Amino acid sequence: MSAEKQNGHAEPFVILPIAMLESRAWLALTHTARLILDRLIVENATHYGTRNGRLIVSYQDFIGFGIGDRTAIARGLRTLIEHGFLEITTPGRWNGPRRRRAARYRLTFLPTTDNPATDEWRQRSGNPTTTSVGKPDHHEKTNGRETRLI
Repeated sequence: MSAEKQNGHAEPFVILPIAMLESRAWLALTHTARLILDRLIVENATHYGTRNGRLIVSYQDFIGFGIGDRTAIARGLRTLIEHGFLEITTPGRWNGPRRRRAARYRLTFLPTTDNPATDEWRQRSGNPTTTSVGKPDHHEKTNGRETRLI
C-alpha cells in the first residue's frame, strides 16, 4: 500500500529532537502526560502541522485515546505545561451543553504557521544537579548543608 493518501498528501509524521527526548523535562513526564502529548502530536499531524496553536482535542478525545479519566487528563495537562511542552492558547469552557468550547493547544517544540518552535522545555530542564524539573538529585547542597532525598 502506498504512503500517499487519497488527497495526494504524503502520510504525516513528526521528528522529535534527541535533545528533547534526553532532557530532564522529558524524562520527568508521567505516562499519562506522554499519552496526552502523543494524542496532541497525532492531532497536529492529522492537519499536516498547520493547526499548532489551535489544536482542539476534547477530554472525550483523550479518554478515547486510552487516558483514564478527567482528573488524570487535567493532571497530565498541568504536567506538560509545567515542563514546557504545552501551552493552552485558548482555555476551554463549560457553560452547559449548548455553550461549551474545547481548549486550544500549542506544542512548544513544533512551529506554528506564524512562528518557529519556542522549545520552552529547554528552560525547564533544570541543571546537572537535578533529576527532574525542580527536584534535586540524591545529594544537593542547600544553604551550605547537604540534603539527602530518599
